[in-house]
Amino acid sequence: MRMGSMGMAKVWIAVTVAVVFLRWAGFIPAPVGAGTRAVMGSATGSMSGASAGVPEGATVGASGGAAAPGGDSQGTAVAQGTAAAAPSSPVVDALRQSPVAGSWYPGDPTELQALVDRLLTAADSAPATTSAGVSGVVSGEISGAMTASGSFEVEANAAGSSPAGEVAPGEIRAILVPHAGYQYSGEVAASAVRLLRGRSYRRVVVIGPAHTRPFSGLAVATENRWGTPLGEIPLDREALAALQRDELVQAVPRAFAREHSIDMTLPLLQRALAPGFRLVPVLVGDLDPQGFARAAEVIRPLLDEGTLLVISGDFTHYGPDHGYLPFPPDQGLMARIRELDRGAFEKIRARDPGGLLEYRLRTGITACAFGPAMILTHLLDAESVTTLLRHETSGEFLRVGQNSVSYLAAAFSRPEPFDRVLTPSPVSQADLELLHRMAQHVLRLAVERGPGAVDAEAVARQFSLPERLRRPSGAFVTLERQGRLRGCIGHIEPVEPLFEAVIDNAVSAALEDHRFPPVTAAELPQLEVVVSILSPLAPIATPEAFRVGEEGIVLTRGWKRAVYLPEVAREAGWTREKTLDSLAVKAGLSPGAWRQGSRLEVFTTQVYSAPMREDSSR
Repeated sequence: MRMGSMGMAKVWIAVTVAVVFLRWAGFIPAPVGAGTRAVMGSATGSMSGASAGVPEGATVGASGGAAAPGGDSQGTAVAQGTAAAAPSSPVVDALRQSPVAGSWYPGDPTELQALVDRLLTAADSAPATTSAGVSGVVSGEISGAMTASGSFEVEANAAGSSPAGEVAPGEIRAILVPHAGYQYSGEVAASAVRLLRGRSYRRVVVIGPAHTRPFSGLAVATENRWGTPLGEIPLDREALAALQRDELVQAVPRAFAREHSIDMTLPLLQRALAPGFRLVPVLVGDLDPQGFARAAEVIRPLLDEGTLLVISGDFTHYGPDHGYLPFPPDQGLMARIRELDRGAFEKIRARDPGGLLEYRLRTGITACAFGPAMILTHLLDAESVTTLLRHETSGEFLRVGQNSVSYLAAAFSRPEPFDRVLTPSPVSQADLELLHRMAQHVLRLAVERGPGAVDAEAVARQFSLPERLRRPSGAFVTLERQGRLRGCIGHIEPVEPLFEAVIDNAVSAALEDHRFPPVTAAELPQLEVVVSILSPLAPIATPEAFRVGEEGIVLTRGWKRAVYLPEVAREAGWTREKTLDSLAVKAGLSPGAWRQGSRLEVFTTQVYSAPMREDSSR
């Protein structure tokens, strides 16, 4: 068996060629996350460039105006990056002062406090969208002579409990805010932060994209205190140490040196929240799809009742300054940019990380929010309520024309904190049988007509797919012929909806398992198809906790990773030691490498196995 691909072959071909060349040339580092398969590459990362030294977050365009608010010129850091991340540094008893004070927001404490209070007050008084979708308009002085005008929109997702225009502050677990200069996106960010006025938190986790220094995985700071003109914020060193126990997380001091994505949120939080919270700053570097899922699970234990999660990121960066012109700058430009933004946001609202990834690859959307949003999307579940609070583009209120950056604010509510997300309930026998019929159907289609004949949504409609099977889940599809393995591909972690994972892996097991030639039509009647649905991964403290034959096992050491389904050891009759030795070798390590320095995680499976049917189309 080996880990498999997402079913986006056409998209991946072009992406992979570009990524392989750039990595070969040394322009981008390898991704972290033990990707589903090597061919996936790292085009899913969140790296983007920045013009951090430009006052107020604007870069000068060809017209000479303030062409690119936010300074997030996509791709610069990748082009200038090094092949390896900076080594981890020890914690230092030091104060880190904001690198953007005096440029992206005022450096004078009195002036900054007055500005932040005005932003929060303006957001308080802005009218909300009615349930019919009629937007109010808010305008007012933000900074000096700068005036903003934009729509204030409140929309709750249909599955949520909050009606449009209402968000229950007591249930808010996370917010999404932009991070451009305050005169550009400050009021949008304030529309989310204002909902938390007076709330007391023990800890605030802020996840932002890295703009200035490329690295793989997640990066944390090494200082004990961070400062803004409004005062010092202590870092939660215990929480940061807990994060660094995972190989995905490293200390990269240089990544924070000129980074603005976290700092832009802090004065707003300092004025809105009750004092006394500790900060956990996290930057997102280069990650593959498995890495984003893993990052969410690394961060989840911190998100308890006393913790607020802040996702920092901007959306579409349009124009020549950002190297992104998917459509011409005509009169319909802003409407198309808004539509592009909403397409990405709807994937977040739908809790569909695989869909968000596919959307980015398909549209090329230059959203530095992508990496942090991918992690957030993995954290959300069916109990989460997503509320879009405000959506603006700089091109609308700056009248620049050629360049624009989009700013969205949203709130994410849930009855219980994210660390109490329940393990998904087992899939019913009827659902298992349905997924198995779908796997057989697409397997036959792919073998007889080619993988291009498989359309996941068309299959979902044909089989009257229940909504519950759209929930992300890990899954494997195994093919056997006359009792011998004929192909096995799967996802360990929930990188896409369950039904899509089964469909993609069925096609890949037949046509893309490199250990075997592609399955032929003549072989189909002889195949046994096995569908395995995986529970979430659970770390174990000692190898002795691994229940051989009952649980699957994942071994991770550095960038190396390998997995065995439960039946591997059971059918081979292996002992625990033999299983773990074999798994270490499969990961490219020496036997016994599992004894120390390796991470072990276990999972259980629900399995349905049956021979290929003559007609599996219903």
